Amino acid sequence: MSFSGSRLGWLWPLAALMAVVIAWLLRSRPPSVPQFDFNLTPKAVIWQVEQAIAEHCQIVDSVLASQEISFTKVIERLAWAEARLKMATAAPIFLQQVSEQAGVREASVEAAKLLDRHEIAMRAHEGLFALTKQVAATLKPGELDAESQRLLDKLLLGYRRMGLELPPSQRARFKAIKERLAGVGD
Repeated sequence: MSFSGSRLGWLWPLAALMAVVIAWLLRSRPPSVPQFDFNLTPKAVIWQVEQAIAEHCQIVDSVLASQEISFTKVIERLAWAEARLKMATAAPIFLQQVSEQAGVREASVEAAKLLDRHEIAMRAHEGLFALTKQVAATLKPGELDAESQRLLDKLLLGYRRMGLELPPSQRARFKAIKERLAGVGD
């Protein structure tokens, strides 16, 4: 599957990051397989994605509120939360490709936009970036296995690519441009 040439071309780094996250997660315990319900109503499609986003936000908030700064308590919990978000939204988002009902397809497209906006917000979250940098600063060289270190490095790179190391004035402009690009083709 190629994102190049489409309005989603900017998503390929996120897809690569997700592949790294999923590979890292699968090394310890496999997640359950999402159950696909092809009989969802348009309201149910939106509701499932909104619920998954709300659950993800709760986990992120609890990680941000925690006083424990460690790879396991921060990075691993965030990675699992992101994997759960992807699994919970896979079926409703997939319906935009296969549903026979136009209303369900349209709702699925709207749900995908909700998820895209949420993911952009998480990738540009200054608090998560600061917490991830704190975790990286507390680790001794060689403390993590290769996969965990790669995950941490990719997370930090992703935050930098979202402009979080730019001065605040440039960061606001960068974020506006990213959001506008995400909305191209709407």
